[in-house]
Amino acid sequence: KHLFEGTWIAGSDWQWQQHPIIYLSFASIGHDTPELLVRNLQNELVTIGKQYGVEIAIDAPGTMLKALILGLFAAHGPVVMIVDEYDKPIVRNLTNSPQVNAFKEIFKGFYGSIKDLGDRMRFFFLTGVSSFTSVSIFSDLNHLNIISSTLEAATLCGYTQEEVETNYSEYIQAAMKRNKMNKEQLLEK
Repeated sequence: KHLFEGTWIAGSDWQWQQHPIIYLSFASIGHDTPELLVRNLQNELVTIGKQYGVEIAIDAPGTMLKALILGLFAAHGPVVMIVDEYDKPIVRNLTNSPQVNAFKEIFKGFYGSIKDLGDRMRFFFLTGVSSFTSVSIFSDLNHLNIISSTLEAATLCGYTQEEVETNYSEYIQAAMKRNKMNKEQLLEK
């Protein structure tokens, strides 16, 4: 809560309930080969479980993830899962089709394992450079919402002024037209 001092939510009646967090960053999880990815995912899940006093057996990553979520939920309540750069192993190997297909199979089993656990999860946040709807690894998860292109989520993760002006010039032009403003007025607003 202290991170939000000076904002609306800090003074609101929001319930600041803590939740167990499963945080996975595929930028830092070694994934040079499918076998290495599996081994490192197993290690990450065991480590996260130990942080919360939940032991899980070594198995397929999807089976372990499901066991971890069930264990965390039983011990601590609804689980938050944050996955950063979910597609890094795939994007990094786009020229190696057999390896990409192997990574896709690993991820399909991994993410598919949580399909029926929605009532045990508080929040699932996934980031990557490719739209998850164009990657078949999420075919079993039919209750995800894409928020990256919505106006309501535009400031959710934050970005710099320079990033906005450099990477979103075509959107700035469209917003100028839609709002009948010049660039300076729009950026100020």
